[in-house]
Amino acid sequence: MIDGHEETEPSKELPTEMSAGRSRTMKILFRLFTILEFGFLGFILYDLFRKYILTGNLDWWKR
Repeated sequence: MIDGHEETEPSKELPTEMSAGRSRTMKILFRLFTILEFGFLGFILYDLFRKYILTGNLDWWKR
């Protein structure tokens, strides 16, 4: 507190805009990650479908 006034936090700098090359790289990585993520999810759902539905093993909890 100086002269009866509270010190204010200095304004934070705004993030600078990404360059075109970096923006393109981030888009490609994000798309690749999204494809991989949905690929794993799809594989898990397919595996469960194959294991329990196609084989008719709907009573899997009655061991």
